[in-house]
Amino acid sequence: MPANNRPPVIVAPSSYSGDEGRPIQLDASGVTSPCKSMLAYEWRLSDGTTEYGEKPQHSFPDSLVYSGLLVVSDPMGNTASQGFSVTTANLAPTVTAGPDTTADWGRDVAFNGSAVDASKVDQKTLSYTWTFGDGSPSASGGPSVTHAYATPGTYTATIVACDKDGACSAPDERVVHVTKRDVGLAYNGVTQGTYDTPATFSGSLVDEFGQAINAGQVSFTLGDFTLGDQDLGTVGSNSAGKASVRAIVGQTAGSYTATATYGGSALYEAATGSAAFRVGLKATMVTYTGALTGGPNKTITLSAIVKDASGTPLPGVEVAFVLGKQSATATTNANGIAATSIKLAQKNGTYTVTATYAGTPGKYNGDAASATFKLQAK
Repeated sequence: MPANNRPPVIVAPSSYSGDEGRPIQLDASGVTSPCKSMLAYEWRLSDGTTEYGEKPQHSFPDSLVYSGLLVVSDPMGNTASQGFSVTTANLAPTVTAGPDTTADWGRDVAFNGSAVDASKVDQKTLSYTWTFGDGSPSASGGPSVTHAYATPGTYTATIVACDKDGACSAPDERVVHVTKRDVGLAYNGVTQGTYDTPATFSGSLVDEFGQAINAGQVSFTLGDFTLGDQDLGTVGSNSAGKASVRAIVGQTAGSYTATATYGGSALYEAATGSAAFRVGLKATMVTYTGALTGGPNKTITLSAIVKDASGTPLPGVEVAFVLGKQSATATTNANGIAATSIKLAQKNGTYTVTATYAGTPGKYNGDAASATFKLQAK
């Protein structure tokens, strides 16, 4: 037989090994033949593919033991073949948790992880487990989940991906900064009042998502830079976010700012709300209670009682009395009564007796009362 009619002699490995999804070097360089440079190499693989060449590389889709057949032929049609096996090892996937993020407490945070497996077969079957770092149960399933944190803080969330063969990735982390919610506080109470008179001061407390804040402690003040603030009281908001306090207006007549202040909490930022507030003078009423008759050169008592609009006697205020051409003054006692004596020094006749309270600047309006007085001898 001529030399060039001899079939090739295959000297090649009968087994190979490597990792799934990674190129594995196949090697037929040990084949001998008189037509060595013109040989054709065909690698028939059990994964349904074929490779060509003396030393091809091939990636197998999964971790299995594959079989193959190497067929070598020369230009004269002489062929030789040899079976072989390829054992591929399973590789764990690699996973990415995604970037760090910031969110308010109680709001859903989107966790969008991803993983890559060297095996395209395993890639379709990957399972994912998220741990959120706040002690809540882990979430299993797909790479994308949502979770809401109950309280502000900094949390580290981790994700692990596992393939169908039980190989799991190293965990990857993302940091979630959970913040307090911003707060809106609107002052919506009255914007005018009267000195020494009750008024209702109120505010509405909601978070940045329009949700009412229940049991938020809201403090109310009334003041300006000159006179300082009057503390009107602190009250908790109700389930609708409304806080309301009724207090006596202690500032004197003038222009002020009514302010509602929320100091914040572990869940909410602090907030304030304010409005212009006008304080007016309180009305008063003077009632003449003294003598209405008297004789010449006789001493009589002139008296009056001064009360504010709510009927409370005003102590320590001056009342001016005028009877005809005679006048006198007196200061009210604790019961709001002002009394003084005069000796009548006018002719017989009918006169008007008047008691006048001129008012107290910044606090009370004045008032006057009059009556008819008869001066005559018995």
